[in-house]
Amino acid sequence: MLILEPNGVVRERIKLDAIGPDRGIELPPGFWHTCAALTTNTVLLEIKRGPYDALTDKEFAIWAPREGDADCAAFECRFRPAQPGDCLSR
Repeated sequence: MLILEPNGVVRERIKLDAIGPDRGIELPPGFWHTCAALTTNTVLLEIKRGPYDALTDKEFAIWAPREGDADCAAFECRFRPAQPGDCLSR
């Protein structure tokens, strides 16, 4: 899980693990974040305050590709190894 500044700079990197102490994270509304499964058989669960509306559910940073965009795979390759201080903006 990467917690990001509004400009795309990585604020914090947290490795979540079902066995370790960091099994989940709670973020206040308005924090930019992204995550990727690092192993097979991984379960990701995101809970948001409702009501759920599929048309307005997602909000993307101006520097991040939209869901389904051709640039998503390249963006994931950039953020997987990212560390605090790295910038993910295009």
